[in-house]
Amino acid sequence: MSEITSNNMIIKTINTISLSGLLFTLLFLATPASIAEDINKDFFQMQGKQITHSFIDKQDSLSAQEIVELSNENGVPVWFGRKVRKVVCLTGECQIANLWLFWNGVGDYLGFQLYNNEPLTKTDHKEFNSEDYKKLHLILSDPNSILKETQHDELIEKPNPKELIDGISGATHLSYKEYLVENAAYTCYTLWHTVYGNTMDNIHSMLEQRTNSAYLQSLFNQENYEYKIWAIKQIAKNPALQNKFNDKIMSFLLSDVELLSQQALNYFTGDILSDYDIQLGLVNMFDKLSYSKKFQIILNLTQQKKTNDQAIIQLLHFFENQQINAYSLSFIYNSIHAENLKNPTIYKKIKKISNHENNYVKEISQKLLERSN
Repeated sequence: MSEITSNNMIIKTINTISLSGLLFTLLFLATPASIAEDINKDFFQMQGKQITHSFIDKQDSLSAQEIVELSNENGVPVWFGRKVRKVVCLTGECQIANLWLFWNGVGDYLGFQLYNNEPLTKTDHKEFNSEDYKKLHLILSDPNSILKETQHDELIEKPNPKELIDGISGATHLSYKEYLVENAAYTCYTLWHTVYGNTMDNIHSMLEQRTNSAYLQSLFNQENYEYKIWAIKQIAKNPALQNKFNDKIMSFLLSDVELLSQQALNYFTGDILSDYDIQLGLVNMFDKLSYSKKFQIILNLTQQKKTNDQAIIQLLHFFENQQINAYSLSFIYNSIHAENLKNPTIYKKIKKISNHENNYVKEISQKLLERSN
């Protein structure tokens, strides 16, 4: 552990920026200020308790056979790190990349940090500059990178025997040139597959083994929304935990963080949404939700074999008060089943709506009534 805390270990650190493959170019061209501001941040100066987990990686014997975890005072992981040593080449002269890779507290890529003043190099041993490191970070931040389905021999043009570029015989293929760090194609390729390889799988496995009510509650207590999103995904996979956290997850529909709000909405589908109390609870939140979220809930209800009478009554009431439009009403009708039409209140409301001035509304309402008869 002494070499982990060595003062000479750090040159550069790149902190996490979330992005998709489609947004990569725009984000890079914009050069977010947060990347430049955090470039010298030291992961090992962050507060917390360090724990070392043994990790046997038969596919990568040169890298450290352990994963270091930094956890906060509540036992929630802040990051996971592994010191990697990678040989970067295909043919010709090879380079060695020594650095730390980091994953956040839910096992997603977080950043990297160079080790022992050893910069990454490319053509003719030329060192990466600050822009190269930023671009490399953006590449590693993209779990849907084009590198995912790319074979390493596709990265280069047909080689000229007299040339050695990026430790490879041949120049970077034009199809990848704008996406990858110039003259460092295989470095990008190797590190991306390292980030999304065995280490990440092992971290995810460790986290899933911790999944219980107490741990999930501690994640919900964190300020960082990424913990909450991860917890929601885990609960969705574990029916035994759902009743305990359904109300909490429903409250996240009102979050100002759209990613968290959308994940909560995505949670209430399938078997989870079959619960009548959940159906009614979601409908009762309509006054506080955006149109798109209202419509998504209605759409999800159409996939259910049974629908809560009170939820349908409330939805029809919203239409009568012009809080839901005619297009949404057609989907509400698709969520109504024969059993619901036996409810006199529902039948009377539809009967009333069938006299609506809007011909489309009148038509679909009358067809629904005919179906009930």
